[in-house]
Amino acid sequence: MEWKALNELIESLIKEKKGKIAACVAAQSYMGLRMGDAIRLKWHQLMEGTVCVVEEQKTGKVRHIQIHKDLKSIIQRCYQLEKPTVSTIGVNRKGRVFSPQYYITELKRIKEKHNIQIENFSSHTFRKAFGRRIYETNGANEHALVLLMDIFNHSSLALTRRYLGLRQEEFSLAYNNM
Repeated sequence: MEWKALNELIESLIKEKKGKIAACVAAQSYMGLRMGDAIRLKWHQLMEGTVCVVEEQKTGKVRHIQIHKDLKSIIQRCYQLEKPTVSTIGVNRKGRVFSPQYYITELKRIKEKHNIQIENFSSHTFRKAFGRRIYETNGANEHALVLLMDIFNHSSLALTRRYLGLRQEEFSLAYNNM
């Protein structure tokens, strides 16, 4: 998903008064988090200070993530919109953390409502958008891939290339340049 379109989606979710979902999408997009890690974040983790410490659910590794000023602004707006009574971002009306099924259902609704033309639109779309943004803003070179490989905890550059869809782009370019 293109970065501009992603930010427009987040703005639309805020306008629709979907602050919790907007906050989760923004956290995934600006921090490169998996769905399970984003929905468990606390409001104060993103609004106070400049670094958020996250223990990844899948790997158990601890990450120290710099909070981008745009993310902080989005989160503050979502917080004002929601006026939450619990500290966790991704909670339902009963105060329970969103289930993966609920989040996926919300994303399907969002895809349909916003006419998103991405074939495999899912929570991973936002993590991949983060990866693409990091890759492009850091020179779109091997150094950027190494950086992302470390951020994503991938075992190889080939895996990171495939994850971002770069390998397919390289194949298409090779065929077009024959």
